[in-house]
This record gives sequence, structure tokens and C-alpha cells, in this order.
Amino acid sequence: MIDFVGIKAAALSCSHQLLQEWLPTGTQKGNEWVAINPRRPDHTLGSFSINMTTGVWMDFATDDRGGDLISLKAYLEDIGQGEAANLIAERLSLPTDTAHHTRSTNQAAPPPVITKTPGRDPYKDIPSDSPPPDFTYNNSILISSQPSDTWTYHDSHGKPVGYVARYKRKDGEKEPRPYTWSDNKWRMGAMPAPRPLYNLHLLTQNPDAGVVLVEGEKAADAAQTFFSDAIVTTWAGGCSAWRKTDFNTLIGRSVILWPDNDDCGIQTMQNIQDHLTSSVGAANCLLLTPSPILPKTWDAADALADGWTSGDVLEMFRGFPKTPNTRCPRL
Repeated sequence: MIDFVGIKAAALSCSHQLLQEWLPTGTQKGNEWVAINPRRPDHTLGSFSINMTTGVWMDFATDDRGGDLISLKAYLEDIGQGEAANLIAERLSLPTDTAHHTRSTNQAAPPPVITKTPGRDPYKDIPSDSPPPDFTYNNSILISSQPSDTWTYHDSHGKPVGYVARYKRKDGEKEPRPYTWSDNKWRMGAMPAPRPLYNLHLLTQNPDAGVVLVEGEKAADAAQTFFSDAIVTTWAGGCSAWRKTDFNTLIGRSVILWPDNDDCGIQTMQNIQDHLTSSVGAANCLLLTPSPILPKTWDAADALADGWTSGDVLEMFRGFPKTPNTRCPRL
């Protein structure tokens, strides 16, 4: 049986992180996470609110409501309660007897990976000469209304189709915010699915290059400094959003997956590896297992900050028997 009580409690213990991932356009106000409801045309904060302490949520405009974060996940993904609980359990790396291994034949399968439909381009209406958005974000929890970093997502031709900005919070945490094209302007909000890979235009321009997949844009930029002949990429939205990404550019390509050094990062990369090999058709798909001596959550950005060189990184890849030397990106 699915441990709904245990999953509900675990979700509440990290509600802020989950709500940032599920509803990245939201903001914290006291114990509430106030966000734009992605299930309806909604452009103004205020009517959709989730209590971060209890999990109780409600959209005051539609009267949609629920009593915990499992029901919220089910509502946002338009799936059943059991499937939502399983997804949360997988995201939080709970014991497998609370997740997929306990799923009965009557329970729904995981949500399908969203792939691009031929002839359908959710980004075709974005003007190629559109200037970047105004990243000003006024929020009392932030040190500054201006981001510390920004990243641009492109289509295969190099046209900007989305942005991610990272702001610094007063409590020392980071506050990532996506920007998407809506109503003829850039607005804070997640890009529509299927989303492009980061550096998609470079992947398209270099079809024979090796590929390194990491988690997060900052890690991708850092990892790119280590690999001169490979293209480093990532997906938008964090661990739980990879299913909304179009990975078809990686058909027939050699891919090395470099996860963050934590349970969520490793599990997510394992899921993506399965998808790339079983559904996309990557030629080689090799998962790096971070060394246990490395710090928790350690990634490529940390390697760069710690003074690692390209040679150090290559030696790390070569240090794992399941990553043959000949399949490492050339340096």
C-alpha cells in the first residue's frame, strides 16, 4: 500500500522547496505560498494560495481546493492521488515500498514524458528581435530586486524562447524565477512544454559533439569550461520538471550524465538515463556516480569554484569503471 501519511509528512517537511519547483512563479508571504495558477488563465498573484505549514491549498477564483500537498500535486498534474503520491515519493527519495514498487495494476502509470508534436511549436510567436525581459522583481525576501544571474534558453535556430533569473534572498537561499513569452511580452512564468534543452542551438550546430548533461544552468556554464569539444546542457525547472523537456536532439548521440551529489539529483539522472536509452535513442548514455568523499549537493559549479581543472574533471570521469575512457568528451 502507498504510505500516504508518510509521504504527506515528508512533503510538508520540505514544502518550500517543492512549491518552488511546482509553482516557480509564486512567492512566500508569511506561511503561505502565493502563486499564479497554471491550470487556468491567471496573470495576477493573490487568488491561488498554499499553506506551507499544513499543505491546505485553495484557488479563491475557482473554489478548487485540497487538504495536503499530495492533492495539490494531483491537481497541478491532472493525475490521480496515488500517482501524485508516487511522484512525490520518488522526488524525495523515499523508500521504494512507498513508491513505484507498491503500485498495483489498477493504479496509474507515471505521467508520460512530453514530446514535441510534429508541426506544433509553442514558441513560434515569439519575435526573433524581442529584447530580454525586465528582470526587476520586487519582493521583501530578496536582497535586491535585480537578479544575481540570468540564463537564456534558445530554440534550434538561436532565437531566445525563455529565461531563468536567480535572485539572492536575505536568508542566504537562492530564488530562481523563469520568464516566458505571454500576451506579447515577457512575463514571470514557466516555459510551455515541451521545453527546449539549454544550449539547444549549440547542440543543433554541432551534431557530432559529445554531450554532457548536468542539473541547472549555473552548473552547465561551469561544466562547459571543462569541455572544449563537448556541449553541456540541462533542462529547465529542477528535478521534477525533466519530463516536460524535449530530449529528441540527443537521438544517436553520446551523453554523459553528471548529477548533483544528492539523492534527488542521482535519482533524476537515472530516470533521464532510462528515458534516453529506452525512448529517445541515445547512442551511449553513461551515468557518473559522484564519489562519496565529495560534499553533499556538489556539482560542476562547485568544481569550478574549488579550482578544478579540465584534467581534474577528466580524471574523475576516468576513475569510474562504468565510464570508458574512449567515451569521455575530448578535451
